[in-house]
Amino acid sequence: MSSYSVSSLTIYPIKSMRGISLDSVELDKFGFKFDRRWMLIDENNKFVTQRQQTKMCLIDVSLTETGLLVSSNNSSELFIDFKNFSETSIDVKIWTDSCQAKVASGHINKWFSDFLQAKLRLVYMDDSEVRQVDQYYAKDPNKQVNFADGFPILLISQGSLNDLNQKLQAKSEAAVPMQRFRPNIVINNQIAFEEDQWHKVTIGDIEMAVVKPCSRCIIPTIDIQTASKSKQPLATLREYRQRADMKILFGQNLIHQQQGSLSLGDLLKVVE
Repeated sequence: MSSYSVSSLTIYPIKSMRGISLDSVELDKFGFKFDRRWMLIDENNKFVTQRQQTKMCLIDVSLTETGLLVSSNNSSELFIDFKNFSETSIDVKIWTDSCQAKVASGHINKWFSDFLQAKLRLVYMDDSEVRQVDQYYAKDPNKQVNFADGFPILLISQGSLNDLNQKLQAKSEAAVPMQRFRPNIVINNQIAFEEDQWHKVTIGDIEMAVVKPCSRCIIPTIDIQTASKSKQPLATLREYRQRADMKILFGQNLIHQQQGSLSLGDLLKVVE
């Protein structure tokens, strides 16, 4: 049985903003606790990400006992109290999904609207909300997901990124950091795309189903330090990771089978 250790654990509290690296994480019904439980919506209540607002990658997010602290080099800090959300919920849209969310107070929405120069609101997914994972992949109506695009957990192997960066550097292109791909879990293997062959793994004491390769949008082309876009790394990935349906694959989506916790150094064991 192959096994690898976990080298990175990351949550992204506000969808499409900067992540927080952790030594250990708890898993609730949605995935990693606090991961993508907040997101921005536009005037049509539709989710907003770096696809529309590249400057979202410049916003730092940190957790406190009572809320979130967001900041950027070009703006003042904003504290978001967990209680600064409406009691009633509204319908919000993520791709083809619709679910309920609570809206932040006005001064919070103004901070994001001013920074991104668009009329936006921050919303929160309450613990009571139900958003099913795609049943074609989950085959279990009890499996939930937060405001992530489709699945609770994204895993990428270090070997896959190393392989990509070797190809980029062979073209005299700059290597890209793992953060551009926004994984929750990174493992320290050496064989590129080994994770494509997995169907079921355990990480620590948690069983996880490896359900779907992650198809990539333009977000990995955005420089997380400047918010500028380029053709790489998707142009290179397209040469060897694009399927006939034109989807470019990098990383694997996982569904956890029980709640619990994970820590750096936990072993990932391939079950099948």
